[in-house]
Amino acid sequence: MRKLLLLFMCVLVMFISNTCAFAGGDGSLDDPYQVTNVEELQSINNVSSWGDYYYFLVTNDINASNTLTWNSGAGFAPIDLRHSNLNGGGYNISNLHMYYPSDSQIGLIGTMTSSDSVANVILTDCNITGGRDVGGIAGRITQDVAISNCTVSGNITGTNAVNSIVGGIVGGMESSATASYINGVVSVCNIDGDGQLGGAFGQSYANINNSYSNSSVVGSGQRVGGFIGGMYGGTLTNTYSSGSVSTGVDHGGHVGYKSAGTITSSYYDTNVSGFSDTGKGEPKTTAEMQTESTFVNWDFDYTWVMDGYPELQYIASDYIINPVITCPANGTTITAVYPSTTDVVFTWTSSDVADSSTYSLAKDSNYLTTVSSGTTTAFTKAISLAADEYYFRVKYNYNDGTESNYTESQFTINTTTADYGTGIQGVVYRISSDSQIPLSGAKVTVYNYTEIGLIDYTADFLTGENGYYLLDGLTAGSYSLQVSKDGYETSSLNSVTVPTDTTVVKDITLEEDNAPNYILPHYTRFVVRSIFGGVYEDVTVNVYEGDSATALFTQTTGSDGAVGFELSETTQYRLTIYSETDNIDTTYTTTPTDDSYNIYVSLIGSSQAQQEADKVLYGMHTDGNELNVTWNDTSGLTTFVDVNVKNRDNTTVYSLNSTESNSYLTQEINTTVNSTYIVELSIESDGLSETFVRSHVISFDTGVKTEFDLGFSAEWQSMFLAALSIIFIAVLFGSANAHLGAILVAVSGLFHVFITGWIPQTILTVAMMFIALIVSVAFYMRKSESI
Repeated sequence: MRKLLLLFMCVLVMFISNTCAFAGGDGSLDDPYQVTNVEELQSINNVSSWGDYYYFLVTNDINASNTLTWNSGAGFAPIDLRHSNLNGGGYNISNLHMYYPSDSQIGLIGTMTSSDSVANVILTDCNITGGRDVGGIAGRITQDVAISNCTVSGNITGTNAVNSIVGGIVGGMESSATASYINGVVSVCNIDGDGQLGGAFGQSYANINNSYSNSSVVGSGQRVGGFIGGMYGGTLTNTYSSGSVSTGVDHGGHVGYKSAGTITSSYYDTNVSGFSDTGKGEPKTTAEMQTESTFVNWDFDYTWVMDGYPELQYIASDYIINPVITCPANGTTITAVYPSTTDVVFTWTSSDVADSSTYSLAKDSNYLTTVSSGTTTAFTKAISLAADEYYFRVKYNYNDGTESNYTESQFTINTTTADYGTGIQGVVYRISSDSQIPLSGAKVTVYNYTEIGLIDYTADFLTGENGYYLLDGLTAGSYSLQVSKDGYETSSLNSVTVPTDTTVVKDITLEEDNAPNYILPHYTRFVVRSIFGGVYEDVTVNVYEGDSATALFTQTTGSDGAVGFELSETTQYRLTIYSETDNIDTTYTTTPTDDSYNIYVSLIGSSQAQQEADKVLYGMHTDGNELNVTWNDTSGLTTFVDVNVKNRDNTTVYSLNSTESNSYLTQEINTTVNSTYIVELSIESDGLSETFVRSHVISFDTGVKTEFDLGFSAEWQSMFLAALSIIFIAVLFGSANAHLGAILVAVSGLFHVFITGWIPQTILTVAMMFIALIVSVAFYMRKSESI
């Protein structure tokens, strides 16, 4: 009983250690354990469950300098990853100390074994010492693993006097690791020891791509290279080394000793290394190593950039933190249930400083056969995919206009047939060009063979959007399937034998009928709109099939701007939209699979801007000393919006601009008492032949919008009102007090001249002053004569 209790307590302690050792997460793919300090990094060794695959994610920079005093000076203990994934998140793990001169398999991870994977780990200024099999990321690799986008700088030392195996990234590697995938690793280390020494790898059987070493390799080893000490298999593609290498037996500028494997487009600096051997990497001068054309078939668009020597973009970027794809992980195989379409939810780490993410999904590693691409402000994207091999990449778009580098993931979708018991399932396709497209709304009928012929066995089944059908609940036997749909040739009878407790798969393809009939006609509504969302009434809409000159239908839009027709979902139609009153004359082509469409029309003639301006949604108001401007272009065609705040002399005080179709701008104005400004809202649009401009008069003394509209511009209306006021003053005081009237006229006129800088307006104002003066004198003279 006591033994059982003790066992229970041990299990409980281990459980608590698992759940509390990290800052967050449950270790799953969607919610990895969050590592925030070196203690939590070391706690990976406390995850006790074997057989489960865990995910660990570093979420900030880690200073590991306190490891210098751990374990009586031995420092950090090598991590036992236990068939799991460690993602460094692109953060720095600095000053890691490890001193185990008598032990083997010494590195951040001691031994990497089957299915282990490490990505985005950056070790800076590390000091790692071991006896044999010593490396920055891993001491030794025993089975197929994955390492990507990892960088190591510092001192890596092996003390075994006979055969230390030392590398900046990995020390030793076994022949069972030939399918390991290593990409984008960088070693900038001081490598020392005896035996097999490499700037990045002591020995290698793996496939290594897009990596380099700028390490200094010293020691009395027998197989020493600037990048690999001993190469016994695998491939080297697009790699280089630029560090110094000690001389001796089986030494080389890039690879010291090579017994097997393939080396492609890999180079080393012959001036720095002091070597000129070939067949294990191509020797190039320092000048050649700093010339882009030297590096044949290297990708300088997405992977490399010239910065003296070639530099990996994820290192050269100002933002070291690149997206970390959490799903699907690189090398993942997804099993989809028939039919072979499944929703794959792509997720990557979020970033507080990234404004959006740009993604691309393709069927080839060069992203030439694109399946889906775009930009999203979220850090997830769901895409429905068929069974195939795919390549996915994503990058951050930062708020200051710069971009991160792409992070990539390759994955495969396989299809398995779900067991629905005794039945038949499949997909109905239609032929389009040379490809097959799932056909919805197709009628699938199953017949059962008997001695008296064909008998309708079950009700018709209509295929869904993905063309899928399922006939379950059958009994074992022989059946025939027939598929039909309006507009397609009815299929021949397809014989299917169904064993007991088996769901048989039968896909069927239909060909389009040559007869000129419509396919599933349905009511389609079209709304004729302006580019700013307004609707047009009494517009004539003609519908033609293809290039036909004879109209199938003719309708006139109602007060809602809409017309409607019974149209086929697979036929291309041409619509002409015309209105002499509204200056509309345009053509619209569509294959109407949806039930409703908006047609945004462009107007003709010079009045276009004014007519569209009448329909734009906009607003201006003041709040204290702030100017607030809003606009809404429902068609989304706006290309540029310019807001100019001007003095009344037409000089610009402030300018605001935007490229958004719907937005809100606020600008603080340094106002004076009773200050008044002219505000112009100018909108440029793909649908306008002219720039739409609206002018407003904004007064900051009342805090509200003041707008005059007498049918002409603000300048002329202001001038007109001023002239009227001058004449009024002259008439009022002319008869009895001509001298007072003249004085007031002069003062008013001079004041108006002072506040306006517009020349034509000033000239007319002065003219009005003289007219008013003459009127005053005339009344005065009449008064004098009467006396």
